Amino acid sequence: MTAGGGSSSLSTDLAEQLKITPDRAAELLSPSWSNFVRGKITEQAFWGSIERRYGKPISTTQRDIWETKGMEPLPSMVQLVHRLKTHGYNVALLSNTIPATTQYLKADGSYDVFSFTVLSYEVGSAKPDLEIYTLALEQFGDVEPNQIVFLDDQERCLAPAREMGMQTILVTDASQAISEVNSLLERDHAH
Repeated sequence: MTAGGGSSSLSTDLAEQLKITPDRAAELLSPSWSNFVRGKITEQAFWGSIERRYGKPISTTQRDIWETKGMEPLPSMVQLVHRLKTHGYNVALLSNTIPATTQYLKADGSYDVFSFTVLSYEVGSAKPDLEIYTLALEQFGDVEPNQIVFLDDQERCLAPAREMGMQTILVTDASQAISEVNSLLERDHAH
């Protein structure tokens, strides 16, 4: 979920709700998004700041832009997580997210598969802030960074993990991610 570009982005959804351009919607969202995803402001304050920039009230209906449908994990990725855990690996979720999305995903059990989660708005830090990677690393306990494989679909979010010494995989789709994880596991078991 991003405040910027992309066909299913918040700015596109807000643009449709307010009948404005996606660029204008991004201008409204961007200044507050960073603080909102880090849990530094409430959803009410987030919308208040957008309304100030917009110059008029935004109704509850028009605020219905949180992408929850389609956010569920892919079954093939859930199978990968289960397989990794069966082989003794801890599998964690490090996510830039907001309360509305988290509530939806927790309600349907999507987070239950993970050993632990580190969620941006709960910890006050978001990818690519180094702090959130450090918090995740601490949760792993006695695991060295080079023993961790970090997957993300954005290169900017991989860079801090690489700098800490983690192995990284840029995800383009589920089958590619699964294939690369399997290759690493095979290489790991060969040694």
